[in-house]
Amino acid sequence: MKKTMLKLKFKITAVMMSALMAFSALSLSSGVAFAAEGKGSADSVIPGPAYDIGLLLMENFVPGGSVIGPGIDIIVKSFDDGGPSLADISDQINELRQEISNQFADIKKQMADYKQEIEDKIVDQTVIAQKGAGFDALLTALQITDRQIKAITDDTSITDNEKAVEIAMLIGRNDQWTLDNNLYFKYQSFMNTLASPSFADQKNRDLYQVVYDDFKSQSMFSGEALNLSRPYIERVILLGMYAYSINAECLNAAKRVSEFTPEDVAGLNEDEQYNYKNVKSLTSVVDAEITAMNDRMFNVNEDDTVATHLNNYDTMNRRVYLNCGTTSVELPETIRVGNLEDVTDQGTYATVYDILFNGFLSHDDLAKIADHVRSVYPGTSLRDFLTDMGFNMADVPQDAFLPLADPEVYYSEGFIYGGGIGMKLYYDVKDVSIDDTNVATSTEKCFIYAGYPDGHGEIEQLATGHVITFSNPQSSK
Repeated sequence: MKKTMLKLKFKITAVMMSALMAFSALSLSSGVAFAAEGKGSADSVIPGPAYDIGLLLMENFVPGGSVIGPGIDIIVKSFDDGGPSLADISDQINELRQEISNQFADIKKQMADYKQEIEDKIVDQTVIAQKGAGFDALLTALQITDRQIKAITDDTSITDNEKAVEIAMLIGRNDQWTLDNNLYFKYQSFMNTLASPSFADQKNRDLYQVVYDDFKSQSMFSGEALNLSRPYIERVILLGMYAYSINAECLNAAKRVSEFTPEDVAGLNEDEQYNYKNVKSLTSVVDAEITAMNDRMFNVNEDDTVATHLNNYDTMNRRVYLNCGTTSVELPETIRVGNLEDVTDQGTYATVYDILFNGFLSHDDLAKIADHVRSVYPGTSLRDFLTDMGFNMADVPQDAFLPLADPEVYYSEGFIYGGGIGMKLYYDVKDVSIDDTNVATSTEKCFIYAGYPDGHGEIEQLATGHVITFSNPQSSK
C-alpha cells in the first residue's frame, strides 16, 4: 500500500502552520543557469559517489524529484570544464524551477483542504515560529535573485562574460559572503538549520526529530508520525534545493569570473571592468566554497549534512508503538497468527491461547488501534494500515481477526462421563476483522473447553479462521 492511500484526518500543528506561512506566497520565476566564456580550472569540483547517493536520496524523497534531481545534477556538472552547454543548462534549469513551483502549488492546494488548527504543545514553539519567519525571508530573497538572474541572462546587449560578472555580483566577492544581508550568508544559515545536530532545541534534537515528535501525540505508530511530518520536511527540502540551485548559479558565475584571462577582462565594457575588480575572488577560494556547499547539502559520508539528517529521518523505524506519544516500543515486523481450526492440537491451542490471552500489546491497546483507524482513516482496513506501518501482512490469512478483549464464557453445560459430571465452557471474544474497511467490531465464537470428571480437559473446535496479534519485541515469532 502506498503511504498516500490513507485518508488522513489530522490537526495541523503550529509547525505545519509556520511552514504554510513560509511557502504561501511562493511564485517561482524561471531562472537560467549560466556558463560563461573563459577557461576553467584544472581541478575538478564535481563531487564523488557520496554526492550521487545524497542527491538520489533527495530526488526520491521530494515530489517531482525525477525532474528536480537531474536539474540539480546538471548545475553541479556545469562547474567543471567539459560540462553541459549553456543551452542544455538553460533548458534543464527552467524545467527544474517550474517543477519546484508546481510542487509548492500542489502542496498549498492540498493544505487548503485540511482543517487548520494550531496546537501549541511542543517546547520549541517560539523557535519554530522564528525559523518559519527565516524561511519566509530566504524565500523572498531567492525569488528576487531568481528574477535578477533571468533578467541578466535574457539581456542580449551584454556578452556572456559580462553576464557572468553581473550574476557574480548578486553574492559579491568572497569577503562579502558572511555579511548578514548577503544571499549566500542566508543560504548558509538555512543549511545550518537543515544540517545541524541540534535545532536550537532544549532537548538537543535536529529539525527533523522536532517535527516528527510534534506529531507523535496524534499517532499510534511511528509510521503515522512520519507520514504526517513528511509534507513539512518535503517543503523544507524543496526550499533547500531551490536555494541551492540559485546560489550554485551565483558561485558558478563567480568561478568563471575568477578564471578570466587578461584578454577576457579587456573584452568587458567599462562598467563591467569596474565591477570585475570589485567582485573577483580567487579561483581556489571559490572552488573550496563550491566543494563545501556540495558536501553540506549532499554528502552522506559526513554527519552534519542535509543528506545525512534527511536519511536518518527517512529510514526511521515505522513500527514503533507510540500510543499517541505515551510510550515507545519497537515491534518486530512479523505478525503472530493462530489457526482456530487446529485448536484440538495442544501445541496449536497453546499458540491460540497465548495470542488470545497474552499478546504483547494489551487488549485495551488493540482496541485503541482499531478505534484510531476507524476514526482517523475512514475506509481503511487494519491490514492496509498495518502494512503502511511496516508490518509484514503478506502471510496473514484473509479476514483474520484481532482480539479486542479476553475471551469470555458465553454458555456452559454439564455432561455425564464415566459416571461423573463434566462441564463444557463455550468461549467467544470481541474482535475486528483486519480486512473490514469499516473496522467494525463483532463477536467471534472461538472454542469449547471440556472439563472431564477425572480432572483432565480437552479443547474442541468451535469456529474456523485465524487470530492474530503483534510479536514480542524480543522475538520475531
